[in-house]
Amino acid sequence: MVTISDVIAETGMSQGAIYRFYNGLDEILADMLTKMRSEYNIINSFGGATAYALCQNDPEFVCGINIDGLLIGDHVGKVLKTPFLQISCENNATLETRTYLDHTKPVFKVLFRDMEHLGFSDLKFAIPIKKVVGALPPDVLHENICRCYLEFFDTYLKRVKDCPELTNSDAVTVTEYQPDIRDHEKESDHSQLLRCNFPDLQD
Repeated sequence: MVTISDVIAETGMSQGAIYRFYNGLDEILADMLTKMRSEYNIINSFGGATAYALCQNDPEFVCGINIDGLLIGDHVGKVLKTPFLQISCENNATLETRTYLDHTKPVFKVLFRDMEHLGFSDLKFAIPIKKVVGALPPDVLHENICRCYLEFFDTYLKRVKDCPELTNSDAVTVTEYQPDIRDHEKESDHSQLLRCNFPDLQD
């Protein structure tokens, strides 16, 4: 167990100097983790972006889930043709909106309250610092994450039910985005413009 005395011994700073910048050990550890993420370029998870890209480009993948990962990569002109589940915390929700555009199958958004990005990892159980992992209790997070996975994969991977039973609760807000384009190629901007000006125009 790390204590303030350990920090004093390691840094050579006096207790007064430390408390000039920090209110306690939790703030020190939170600052250390933030600095480590910055120095080692651990900005966001790549697994979610990989899942999205695979679902977008490889027909062998029938559905996917992204847990709070930044959707890096070039997605211009590409269409998501599989069901997808985007799990987000409030701080990162605006970085993951690409998921809700250009898709031919349902896309779900599950927004977790009182969560930080690192809280979706094992750190939620190892470092109970709310500033780092969020204030949502670990058991509540675990229960809701498991429900998301089971409901989504039972529906679109195992196909043992017609639709996932994902509902709002004190921990999450669920939004379903219906397909926003046709179930083949994305129409060009020119084609869309023609349809707006000439609604009776048919293929």
